[in-house]
Amino acid sequence: MYNDGMSETIVEQGVQTEREQGERFRVEAYSSASERHPLRNEDAYFMSENGWLGICDGMGGKPGSEAAAQIVAEYCEAAVSRLPKELTPKESSVEMAQIVRDAATALQAEYGSEDHDPIGTTAAIARVFTDPKSGDTYLQAPYAGDSRVYVIRGGRRIAVTLDHCHVSMNYSDTVRHEIQDAISSSRYVHELDRSYRPYLGQLNIIGSCLLSHPGNRSMRVDTMTTKLQEGDIVLLTSDGIHDNLTDQEIVTGIRAGGVQSLVAQAQVRSRESRGDIYPKVSGKEIDSYNFRPKPDDMTAVALYI
Repeated sequence: MYNDGMSETIVEQGVQTEREQGERFRVEAYSSASERHPLRNEDAYFMSENGWLGICDGMGGKPGSEAAAQIVAEYCEAAVSRLPKELTPKESSVEMAQIVRDAATALQAEYGSEDHDPIGTTAAIARVFTDPKSGDTYLQAPYAGDSRVYVIRGGRRIAVTLDHCHVSMNYSDTVRHEIQDAISSSRYVHELDRSYRPYLGQLNIIGSCLLSHPGNRSMRVDTMTTKLQEGDIVLLTSDGIHDNLTDQEIVTGIRAGGVQSLVAQAQVRSRESRGDIYPKVSGKEIDSYNFRPKPDDMTAVALYI
């Protein structure tokens, strides 16, 4: 389990496990602390060549939020590793979602007293496994918050988790997909239909997460299940990646240069001005607004089928 940026010597650190004889998957990860607090990375992740992945993004942007991500990632990594290999997709879905709920309980047990300030984290975990009945390979990905799980096939995204954004939590999945896809495919305000623009200023309001002091707030855990095939990439990202980059940039970036290149690309975008700019549309410059740049911790974890 990794939480880079805990000291000056490991602010940026990539970890890669190459495919070995007898192993099925190749995994890699890269994490970088925000340039606003370079000695404290509030993201945490884990990965295994056996097909277990996870990413957590501590919330609040204050000291202590990295502890929430660390505790939850450690708990999920240990729990996923203990799951029986012969679980069917339906059984796995139940077990995986319960792991996220139990991780929230573990966080509350550790930091839920009045002696500690409230802290919280998003969580997205993934398990790639073979259905013992059909022999098909599946991805099971429960999550709470806005850390994402992508499935990339060829040059396109074929599946992605739906962010738990407070303003859209009560909408149908169809509407939530429409909102997320519209924003995830755009870089400038003028590229968005006017009906989607009001959501831009509210994307950082998380509708579900793991909290040390939940109070009356209930946690929602959704699960994405996808059948995989050879050549697919399972990619987990913290919002420092997908807030800065469009989905197509993420697809192109991970295929071209892997996770380290993806983080570097997001860092470049994060330094751009969010003010009015003048992109060219139909050969003419127009007044618009670049809404994507955001300094943040950035983490990407990938598994190659």
